[in-house]
Amino acid sequence: EVKPHKVRYYLECRDAEFAEKMAEVLCVYRKVKVLKKAAARSKMKPSDSLAIISYDEKPGIQAIATTSPDLPPEPGVHATFARDHEYKRHGTVSLLAGIDLLTGKVHALVKDRQRVDRSRAIEEGADIADCLLTSAIRALDYSPPVDITFGDYLSALVTADREIRPSDTRYQLRSSVLDAFASYGIKPASDDPEGYWKTPPKALDYTRTHFDAMRRDHDEVFHFVFENREELGLHPNAFTAIQSVRPCTRIGADGFALHETVCVYVQILEPLASELGTLDLTKPPNMPVDKKLRLFGGGALIFDEYGHLKYHVYNPLTSAARQQARLDFLWESGALRGETTARLSVSRMHLQRGADSQRDPREEW
Repeated sequence: EVKPHKVRYYLECRDAEFAEKMAEVLCVYRKVKVLKKAAARSKMKPSDSLAIISYDEKPGIQAIATTSPDLPPEPGVHATFARDHEYKRHGTVSLLAGIDLLTGKVHALVKDRQRVDRSRAIEEGADIADCLLTSAIRALDYSPPVDITFGDYLSALVTADREIRPSDTRYQLRSSVLDAFASYGIKPASDDPEGYWKTPPKALDYTRTHFDAMRRDHDEVFHFVFENREELGLHPNAFTAIQSVRPCTRIGADGFALHETVCVYVQILEPLASELGTLDLTKPPNMPVDKKLRLFGGGALIFDEYGHLKYHVYNPLTSAARQQARLDFLWESGALRGETTARLSVSRMHLQRGADSQRDPREEW
């Protein structure tokens, strides 16, 4: 007979080692029985040096209280205790208990459940996500335009966040981000103790520049860069170009507007392989001496609303260690010999990932 309105439960065995595990548990209970019999024969209590605890827990128990006293049984009225249907909710509790199988003593612990305001958690979670997303996007303006590393971006991220949110006491996002990057072995590129980009030297010449024009005119920005090329650490013989000039308005958490102008420049130098020694660089093995190379440097200039330089974030062309590492990698990989493999092309890499379900082990992220 079919009874679709009833449900009968069953237990499916999903553990291939269930029988072995069950035997171990039953052996423990058998040991308890043997110990009790031995204690009964000797008329002694089980030793306190041995305890066998059977433990279980029951979370999410409703904690409710009565709204009025219980009524005792009364002949002819109600044969049992009577309790008001109304009750007060006090959240939930978790019951954790263990029984000593030798002595029969129950060790119980009842703990209040920590209640979370879901609406507040959702609101603060959305606020944290918005802060992180805003800082992650703004960090691009605080990053060097060439040879950016994870350390560069980390310093840019915390600096950009500090500019728009000077106080980080509520969520402590910056310290959390630094700890998260540190767990992957990534440290800020800046040598500041908190990872922020440092302010540029104050001995800059603003006398021959017009900030109103510098907010939109590439030539005016170039004039400022040229006048301060030594203080900014630019290479004197490299080709210098202003790539972009972007006036920006940021709205902080307090509603105030932060006005900045972000200017990006690059420097290019094209020496022969035989001239690398003059730049404190070593020619990779087997590279022809007449091989023409291209070295890059560049930076981002962030001006405040008064036209003063707040940050100069750059990877200089004169950085011998960075240029040497780049040259060695490009020569060894074949990129400078016209032998670029598919794994060196980011576009090909992502195209391959989209077409294949398995990750290509040659990607070497």
